[in-house]
Amino acid sequence: MASVPEGLSGELGTAIADASVARLLNIAATVHQSAQPEAALRLLETACERDPQCLDAWLATASLRLELGQPSAALDACRHALEIAPDNPHCLYGTGVAYAALGDPPSALHHYDSVLMIEPQHYGVLRNRPMILLALGRHDAARQAAMLAAETFPQDPYLHFNLADLLLGMRATEAATAAYRRALELSPAMHQARFGLSIALAAQGKVRAAYAERRAALAAEPSLLDTYKSPLVMDELHGTNDTRPERVAVLTAFGAIRNGEWQNYDAYVRLYAELVDGMHDNPPLSQFEMTYLALGLPISEHLRRQVARQVSAQVVREVAGKQIRCTERAMPRKQLRIGYLSADYKSHPMAFLMGDIYARHDRRRFMVFAYSVGPEGDNPQRDRVKRGVDIFRNLHGWAVEDAAQRIANDGIDILVDPCGFMLNMRQDVLALKPAPIQVSYIGMPGTYGAPYMDYTLLDRQILTPQTRMFWDEKIAYLPDCAYHCEMPNIARTSTRQEEGLPPDGLVFGALHHSRKLDPRSFAVWMNLLREIPHSVLWLVCETDEQANTLKRNAEGHGIASERIVVARFVPHDAHLARFTLADVFLDLFEYNGHTTTIEALTAGVPVITLRGETAVARVAASMLSAHGLPELIADSVGEYKALAHRFAADIEWRTDICRRTRDYAGSRLFRPEYRVREIEAAFETMWARHMAGLPPEDFDVPPADAGLQVHGD
Repeated sequence: MASVPEGLSGELGTAIADASVARLLNIAATVHQSAQPEAALRLLETACERDPQCLDAWLATASLRLELGQPSAALDACRHALEIAPDNPHCLYGTGVAYAALGDPPSALHHYDSVLMIEPQHYGVLRNRPMILLALGRHDAARQAAMLAAETFPQDPYLHFNLADLLLGMRATEAATAAYRRALELSPAMHQARFGLSIALAAQGKVRAAYAERRAALAAEPSLLDTYKSPLVMDELHGTNDTRPERVAVLTAFGAIRNGEWQNYDAYVRLYAELVDGMHDNPPLSQFEMTYLALGLPISEHLRRQVARQVSAQVVREVAGKQIRCTERAMPRKQLRIGYLSADYKSHPMAFLMGDIYARHDRRRFMVFAYSVGPEGDNPQRDRVKRGVDIFRNLHGWAVEDAAQRIANDGIDILVDPCGFMLNMRQDVLALKPAPIQVSYIGMPGTYGAPYMDYTLLDRQILTPQTRMFWDEKIAYLPDCAYHCEMPNIARTSTRQEEGLPPDGLVFGALHHSRKLDPRSFAVWMNLLREIPHSVLWLVCETDEQANTLKRNAEGHGIASERIVVARFVPHDAHLARFTLADVFLDLFEYNGHTTTIEALTAGVPVITLRGETAVARVAASMLSAHGLPELIADSVGEYKALAHRFAADIEWRTDICRRTRDYAGSRLFRPEYRVREIEAAFETMWARHMAGLPPEDFDVPPADAGLQVHGD
């Protein structure tokens, strides 16, 4: 009598003991259908042992092992099958599926292609092959493969749905819309296709129509909110599955703009403004990232405040009902307790701007805490913060009440937020008001519109009387410039050859983060290249696609693509080292360089800026004034261009400007010890008002004069 698989006994065991391999396969199928896949697998493996040359047994075993999440074992079964029938399309297909499950796309594609040489219309291969090509980065081939599958089986709604998802992931939203509609024509009850259609419509800015499809899909299948994962890449800022149409519309357009696709720029700005007000049957914009995205758009400060208020109101709603215990201290302490709450104690512009501000605080008057709510990790910036504070606490992943209570228990008097609405920042913690005074600094050059934020540290060049009315916080005006600016240690400099720059000619540096680029600034830069021979524009790009798009944009302005030199993202030290190769730095109009303006000046590179109307467009002007270079501030595009032309033509003036740029001893910008004393004076004024029972109010901080005793390094 033959052996019986472990766990199978009784009449079934007796029947198996004497069963032929064919009978075993039939019994396995029956057992599988009765929801006993593990028992069915044991039967199939027994069949393979009894007849190692039975192709059907090996194929069935491979299939069930895949179903049970055993891809390595499945691949082993497929190899046995291939030894029996090396040209069998079922064997080749199963092997391809196993390799795909193991995360080996090249091997999967090889076996899929082998199937098509034998059976060109193999359904499984035509269905799976597009995603393998996509995983290999072969986007055009993936698109063609998905279209071939839908054309070969035109009545199959799933293949049209797969095509639509693939097209949506490639941002071919109009083609995706057509494919989703075709899937729905073939299968009106395919609710995931209707949900995907809503996302495709939203990505085209058709928010009202998107909501109609979304409501219909969710009414029929509410679980789609959790089960359908959109292929549309739109969550670089926040990794959520939030597919509300207004959010999809904004982030898709932002992705296009970030990529340099500016042909619909004005329409996007109008759409954003309309979505803020809910004019497309949408709830008014209130998603966390919307405040940040508003900073770089040419919209009014009134509209920026409106979206900030809506976002902050949503934060407050999310913590409604949550409470912490805060004890007001009755007796004065020797030291004020200052807390810094940040998600960016890492290689990030905020970290570089803050620098050693923590260590520079006067420990006779202040005790300094740092609270990290961002992902953990060892890096020089985080270590720098740890060394500079008295107490460092990691609150990443903490529940909002626990994080806020920890801060309250530490007795923090003034809690500072240097991040604003950036990725991973915990505005919900701030909303529980764990400190009696909460202050915004550097990270959010716009109002929070939040009842939980008391003050913002700014200066009177950044915030004018005309725009003051659009800030809900009270303002502590620092003298000279609000920014804490340090001189970095540039260990080495790069060379033009290393950076791909021409050996001669003027280099216009514009090493801004590419997400801040705007078409108005770019058009003026192209005019400068056209009017100043042998000059080049030096940009930072995140991807090859973005670089190619910007070069095509230049060609559209009549500028040879070779005059656009692309720099890649590199570690901060290397970034600073290459900055010295620029002759002059061109600022952006809508969203000034903040960290980049400081980096240019520390490298001895003059900066030309256009002073705008909004706070975010006036930061560079504040920095240049404090550094003693007010003549590099333009108040019109014509003046901006004239400064660039003079820099190219007037060698004597240019030499003097470069010399003065490197005069750090006389600068009122690069004096971090004094800036910290001024910030401390602001904190003490805030606290004195609080202890006197007075509400927050605007005030000016006097400059830290040369006779003030400075403590620090």
